[in-house]
Amino acid sequence: MTRSVIITRCDCRQLHVRLPGFTVDCHSVRWGGGACRLAAQQMKIVRLLAFRFGTGPVPGAELVSWVWGEEDGGGPLYAAEIIASQMARIRRRMVAAGFQGQIINRFGFGYELELPKRPSPLTLVASTEQVAA
Repeated sequence: MTRSVIITRCDCRQLHVRLPGFTVDCHSVRWGGGACRLAAQQMKIVRLLAFRFGTGPVPGAELVSWVWGEEDGGGPLYAAEIIASQMARIRRRMVAAGFQGQIINRFGFGYELELPKRPSPLTLVASTEQVAA
């Protein structure tokens, strides 16, 4: 899949990340047909996963630095557990709102955003022809 990420910054000074069919803005995550609001820390996590979409898993240490910053000494003592807990909450909220993709834990490597597969135009044509026949 080709990596097509658009980054913008708005008045709230947060980065907005737009992927085909998936957007992370100031206060919510949106995708074709759905949206949900997340807590600030959860938004930071999803924003980084979207920003790094298509480049492989985001290591847990990078997520900790992104959420808490380097100046905080890399986050609280149990930062990895907090990230794992936040991932579970993010998944639950997004799935409850109809998200068809996944946030995958690649054990030993990190977390990765996987967007739902979009049907190709050929698949749509074939399906239409089958219905018409």
